[in-house]
Amino acid sequence: MSKNKAFTLLEISIVIIAIAVAYGAFQVSKKMISNASNLVALNQADNNWDTNSSNVTEEEESGSSFCCPNLEANLHAWYDASDATTVISEEGVLTWQDKSENAFHVSQSIANDQATHIANSDFNNLTVFDFDGTDYFVNSSFGNIGQGAIFAVAQYAQEGGNQEQTIMELSRNTTVNDGFSLFQQGGKHYHRHNGGDFTYSSNLSSGPHLGIFSIILDGSNMKVYRNGTYRGQKSGGTITRNVNRLTVGALPIVNNTSYRMKGEIAEIIIFDRALDDTERGEVETYLNDKWAIY
Repeated sequence: MSKNKAFTLLEISIVIIAIAVAYGAFQVSKKMISNASNLVALNQADNNWDTNSSNVTEEEESGSSFCCPNLEANLHAWYDASDATTVISEEGVLTWQDKSENAFHVSQSIANDQATHIANSDFNNLTVFDFDGTDYFVNSSFGNIGQGAIFAVAQYAQEGGNQEQTIMELSRNTTVNDGFSLFQQGGKHYHRHNGGDFTYSSNLSSGPHLGIFSIILDGSNMKVYRNGTYRGQKSGGTITRNVNRLTVGALPIVNNTSYRMKGEIAEIIIFDRALDDTERGEVETYLNDKWAIY
């Protein structure tokens, strides 16, 4: 009788110990889950833009599909700073990947010349790239276009004065001013085309200003728009040079530090054919809805 009772007490002790161990494990798991939840919350608070994470959020994936399926066949290059899946970075941005099928990625291996990220920016709180006046990207095997359409979402840090800044340029190798470029100088916006300039006054006070810059090269004219508004045109709507180099944030001559971008660039889209007004408006609406420019 006493033997059976002792055995029963042993069983009870084992059960009590098992319950204690299980409870302790539960508390540890609960703490781990809590810490993981806090980490996820921190990553989400930083605009869902975590370059050190291998996990891609649903929001990031949503940026991978093109806005205008009817135009996708003519998509030549597409750079989107808000899409973390297209960016290779350490302290600065090493590579900004082209989201089109052409893979015309632009890169910068020199650390001091690498753009940096700005999360929760003036561009609808999305991530953009900041250029400090020395930064730029290059692709030296960019496919040639003759006629086409170019869209850029950017903010010059300063309009007015003598600050020269370049958003982008298409050129032959490192030969400057012989293809197409988009830049500003002295408060005016320039669109250099086959070596000749077309300019219009920005009509904006000094200070930072956001803009959607749209250029249509239709074979007859180069038509210029800003924030959806027509600003003028220049005859000769074809890039006659055989361009093979894209420079973002600077002119193509590497040792020329003039005209380097000081401000932010959010998105660049290039088509290999001219778009009509309806198509242009479709792209501009997409860009404005996304970046909240005007």
